[in-house]
Amino acid sequence: MLVDGSISPDDFDQVLDSHIETHHDEAVKPAGTLAKVGDAMPALGIVAAVLGIVITMQHVDGKPEEIGHHVAVAPNPITIEGHTDSRQYSTSRQYSNWELSSDRANSARRVLEAAGLPEGRIDRVIGHADRIPMVQGDPLDAMNRRISIIVRRMGQEP
Repeated sequence: MLVDGSISPDDFDQVLDSHIETHHDEAVKPAGTLAKVGDAMPALGIVAAVLGIVITMQHVDGKPEEIGHHVAVAPNPITIEGHTDSRQYSTSRQYSNWELSSDRANSARRVLEAAGLPEGRIDRVIGHADRIPMVQGDPLDAMNRRISIIVRRMGQEP
């Protein structure tokens, strides 16, 4: 905004208010759009929506600990879910895909907390076994073996 000395103080206030309002409206549009995308994709894999940033693991280059740094920015509660494909991990009845998916989610919790995520931010660690496949038509597809890191809105129940 460029103003010369010919504008009255009242007009200047109106112009300034208009610019501030426009700036604010433009600033919240991307976050609103990303929030809609995040709401539309809760079951599509590893999705973390943090302060208007959607991060999917397949697009994160580097160590898994990087997600911990991104997720730690917001104070929102976090749920971590583990998933498997339909292939039985073990023939033992003592360690099934239920235990594997739970261990997978709990390992992700440890990595995130070691990366600096404050203890207590993660309020749920859930194992789903092969019950929520990412690849619906192929329960043995390796894409079904994953974790989901869900950063919820404040006050939102999972």
